[in-house]
Amino acid sequence: MARGTRHPYSDFQPADAYPTSIESIPGYEYIDSAKGSKHNDGPMVPAVDMSASEVEMQKESTLLEDVQEKASSVLSSVLSSAPYASATPASEAEESSKSDSENDQDSEDAAVGEEDEDSSRGGSKSVSEHEGSSSSGNSELVDTKRARKAISSSVFTANYAHMALMLGYSLKKHNDLEALGAELVLLVLEDDEGKNGITRENRTRLEKAGWKLRVAEELEFPGVNQTQIRKHHRHNLNKLHLFSWTEYDKIVFMDADTVCKGSVQELLEMPGDFAAANDVWFDIPVDTRFNSGVMVFRPNKKTFEDMIEKVSDPHYHKPNDADQAFLQVYWKYRFYTLPFKFNFNLIMFEHWTSTWKLLWDEAVIVHFTVRKPRTSNHCHKPVEDQDGHLKGCREWEPLEWYAEYWKEMLKDLNFEDELPLLG
Repeated sequence: MARGTRHPYSDFQPADAYPTSIESIPGYEYIDSAKGSKHNDGPMVPAVDMSASEVEMQKESTLLEDVQEKASSVLSSVLSSAPYASATPASEAEESSKSDSENDQDSEDAAVGEEDEDSSRGGSKSVSEHEGSSSSGNSELVDTKRARKAISSSVFTANYAHMALMLGYSLKKHNDLEALGAELVLLVLEDDEGKNGITRENRTRLEKAGWKLRVAEELEFPGVNQTQIRKHHRHNLNKLHLFSWTEYDKIVFMDADTVCKGSVQELLEMPGDFAAANDVWFDIPVDTRFNSGVMVFRPNKKTFEDMIEKVSDPHYHKPNDADQAFLQVYWKYRFYTLPFKFNFNLIMFEHWTSTWKLLWDEAVIVHFTVRKPRTSNHCHKPVEDQDGHLKGCREWEPLEWYAEYWKEMLKDLNFEDELPLLG
C-alpha cells in the first residue's frame, strides 16, 4: 500500500472501545424489575416483572445484537472502498514483478534509462528498425504495450550468422510472439572492422527473419586473460550481457546453433531465477550439470554485477573456461531443470540413438552441438567411394532434416537467390 493511503481497516476500533455493559450503550433504556427505575435517557417503558437471570440474559442479548450491527456496518464500509471494489486479476508480468520487487524496480529503471545501467562495463543498444532512437527518454514516452519477455540468441562471429537466421525463422514459424508477449532479440558485438562481427548484409537478413539486433561492447573481467579461452568459445562470456537486460521480466536464451520445431510457451512460464537442461556426453546420458545452450532466467542488475565479479574469482572460473563452466558453478544447487525436449542435444543421436528416436517427436529445440549445419562441407549420408571407403558423417539424418528446413526458409524469406543451399 502506498504511503499516505488510508488503510481499509482503519475504521475498526480496539476491543475496549465497544460497550462492555448494557447500560453504557447510548440511548438505551431498560427497566430494573427489582428497583422499578429507569436507566439512561430514553423514553419510559412499562415495567415487566423478570427474574434476575432473565434480566441478565436480556442485557447480553441486546449487547450482542448491537456489536454485530456495528461490525456489519464497518465491514460494509471496508468492502465498498476502492482497493476492493476495483480489484482485478493481476497479469502474468505483474505477478512476476510482485514476486521480485527488486527486479520490478530494475525493469522500471531500464525502461527509463537503459544505456546508463551498463555504462560501467559496456552497454548495449538496439540497431533494429528504431535505430537511432534513445532509450533514455522520459517516462511519459515509455510504450506500455512493449514486450515484457525476450527470446534471445547471440552471434559473435560471422560463422554463426546463417544459423541465427534459421533459428529466427523457425521460432516465428511455430510461435505467435505477440500472443506470448515476447520479441526476438539478437546480441551482437560492436563492429570490429569485419574481424569477428557479422556483416551489414547479414544484419539486414537477420532483421528480416524477425530479430531485433542489440549491439554490445566486449565485456572485460579484471584479472582474466580471455586469449587463454579456446578460440571458438572466446567471446561466449559476453552472454552475461543478457542478465543486465532488466527491461524484460524473463529471457529465454538459445545458442545460434539451435533450431525450433514447436512452441516455447512453456519455457516462458518456467518458475525461478534460472533454468537449463541437463547436459549429455558420449559416456553420460544424463549429466548432473546443465548445458548453457538453452537457458531461461530473470534478468537482474545485482546478479549481473555479481557474475562479472565472480568471473575473476578462480573458485568460479578457470583461465581457459568459457560461459558454460562458469554458469554451472555459479548456479550450482539453484537451477531448475528443463526437460530434454528443450535442449535436444545432437550428441544423443550418435551415442544414445534409441533415446533420441524415442524423444524426437516431442523435441522443441534441437541443438547441433557436435556437428554444425554448414553451407559448405555439409554432412551427408555415408557412401562408399571408389576405394571402398565410407565418406559422410554419422549425424547425417538430423543434418539432412535441417537442410530441408533451410530450403523452406530460403523460399519463405525470398533468399533463394542470395544464399546457397546447405550441401
